[in-house]
Parts: sequence; C-alpha cells; structure tokens
Amino acid sequence: VVDLHITQITNKMLVASMHLKVKVCDLKEFEKLSQDLSHKLLHEFEIGHITIQPIRSENEI
Repeated sequence: VVDLHITQITNKMLVASMHLKVKVCDLKEFEKLSQDLSHKLLHEFEIGHITIQPIRSENEI
C-alpha cells in the first residue's frame, strides 16, 4: 500500500481509499487481490466502502 486514507463518516460507517503498488499486469489478478483485500478490511475492521487504485511497480514498466 502506497497511500491509505480511512475516514469515519458516521458512528458505524468507515470508508477507505488506497493506492496499491502491484506487479500484476493481469486485470483479473488485480480484481482478485482487490476483492480479497476488501473482504479482509470489511471483516476485520468493519470498513465497508473501499476504493483501491493500482499503481504498477517500477520494475514492471
């Protein structure tokens, strides 16, 4: 994770946005990684609204 912002909107609503450095060029692999991360944030930290933006790792360019 390169950049992470978590904001509390209400007592029970947390939102997160992040930039994630990845070596993945395959969109399906990134989608799977995003889904897994979203699931973990929801179930471990109750963050229900998450935006994840990929950033390609420099050694992949």
